[in-house]
Amino acid sequence: MDRDIIETKGATALQHLFTAANRDSGDCRYIARFLLGLYNGQRFPFDLTDLRAIDGDLFEDCMTVLRMDARVFRQEVHLYCEDGGKLEQLAAEWRIEDMLKVRAPMPSVRLSAKARRRCSMAACSPPRSTPAPMHPATERCRSSPGSAKKETRRST
Repeated sequence: MDRDIIETKGATALQHLFTAANRDSGDCRYIARFLLGLYNGQRFPFDLTDLRAIDGDLFEDCMTVLRMDARVFRQEVHLYCEDGGKLEQLAAEWRIEDMLKVRAPMPSVRLSAKARRRCSMAACSPPRSTPAPMHPATERCRSSPGSAKKETRRST
């Protein structure tokens, strides 16, 4: 299919989806997540199984927009909207968390020399907990067939 046709259909489908995402029906939240995932997948991850919750024509619009995003490399999806910031507003209205803010790293802490030594010693020392028990099948493989009998004879 010609890129111009894909882009035209995709832009039209994007407008349908954006309008639907601003309504108040059952699949609107999924559509909003889909659009935000295309906008910035690291900040707003989208679970592909959520596409199952989107009805007929809107599902086809999602596929059309996805095709445009994958095949036409002229601009990013949010630039097809009149105001790209509308997608950020969509996230706020639906209270969809920005995962980069949720997963933000802890601020770095300056450790004293004594604390650094403790940390490095702890990393080098063996664990203080008891090791996990071995699986019974592994235990049998390690012992020879008659060793269990020999051990019971020694203990009597």
